[in-house]
Order: sequence, then structure tokens, then C-alpha cells
Amino acid sequence: MDKLFGPIPSKATASKVTSRAYALRLRPNQDFAQAIEAFCSERAITQARLHGGVGSIIGARFTDGREVEPFATEMAVRSGVIASRPDGRLEATLDVALVDYLGGLAMGRLVRGDNPVLMTMELVLEVIEGL
Repeated sequence: MDKLFGPIPSKATASKVTSRAYALRLRPNQDFAQAIEAFCSERAITQARLHGGVGSIIGARFTDGREVEPFATEMAVRSGVIASRPDGRLEATLDVALVDYLGGLAMGRLVRGDNPVLMTMELVLEVIEGL
């Protein structure tokens, strides 16, 4: 009996792997940027790029000083880069678009250390050599 939703066996293809990537799920109450930085640091990844991501955060604080009320917001990653600073520490630069619980739209770069995940955040992270 066929399932409506499920994997379907198929023949392997000769795909060429061009880079290393991870599918990530961040859990509640972790800062978005710091969780990604920690993941990369634990794996000695010094440069990476996000290829999209969606999830929820608790409000939002942007680098230009704007704030979205600390309540449920749904967010999509527009761009994201994780790179080593001159002191060797990793820093995530995250540009996002989000909709708040009243339907307001906001876009911008998130402040590091002050944007916790509400429920989950799903991301695709590609390791970059020589970013």
C-alpha cells in the first residue's frame, strides 16, 4: 500500500559534492547568532554562509536601534554569514525579514546576543573556504 507522504526509493545519481553543509534546528531560548557561532566553533568552522532559514523568535532587536515588541514573531533569513573576527572569535551577521503577531513586517540586521529563538529555527548552513 502506498503512503500519501513518505520517501520513495530511487536509483542513486552521480551528484558532485561541491561543499559541506548542515541542516540545523535551533531550540527555544537560544540566541540566534550565538547558537550558530557555537555550532561553527565546536566544529572548527571558521567561515560559513546561511542558505535560508525560517523559524520564530521572541520579538527582535536590530542593529539600527529598531525593536519589535518581544512577542511571537515568524522570521525568514534573507542572508547570513559567519566569519572570524580579527581576534579569532566567530561573528554571525544575520539579515532577516519577519512578521510580528499583529501582522507588521520588519527587515534588517539582528543584534547579536539579544534575539532568542521562540519555538524552533530551521537553517541550512554551508561551510565556505576562503569567504
